[in-house]
Amino acid sequence: MSGYLLRAYTPDDCDALLRVFYEAVRQTARGEYTREELAAWAPDQPNRALWEEKFSTTETWVVETGDLPVGFANRDGGYFDCLYVAPGHQRRGVASLLAERVEA
Repeated sequence: MSGYLLRAYTPDDCDALLRVFYEAVRQTARGEYTREELAAWAPDQPNRALWEEKFSTTETWVVETGDLPVGFANRDGGYFDCLYVAPGHQRRGVASLLAERVEA
């Protein structure tokens, strides 16, 4: 997968990963869920402290291209927790790369 780098999460990633999450939910799931459901799942103002804690207390992996994070996934207590990929980078192997790492 050319141009993508898989690496561990760092605290500097939090805001970029929140953008990935928001865009992935709001754009990819649009049409599958109501506006209210999307807003509850990915609110306009996410709870940054909650996400920051989630990222820093679980095994979280990031895929980036250049210096831009475009996907993330994590494992919590031995279980796959979440995986999100920015819409412009879906169907390029980013999710597979993340899933393979989390499952390893």
